[in-house]
Amino acid sequence: MELVCDGILMSTAIAETTNPVLMASVVKKGVELGREAFIAEHMPHRHYGSASSTIGKTFF
Repeated sequence: MELVCDGILMSTAIAETTNPVLMASVVKKGVELGREAFIAEHMPHRHYGSASSTIGKTFF
């Protein structure tokens, strides 16, 4: 999922909360982390799954 925009309107989300400074900080961090995740890219697509552990070393 990718949304491209130049800006967002956060007036109500920030103004209606009991702690607008904290909410603004949370929104800012969310935008920054979303950008970092986009830059990091995603893992390559695979047609089949792969086991993360061998059958003999599972605990169940």
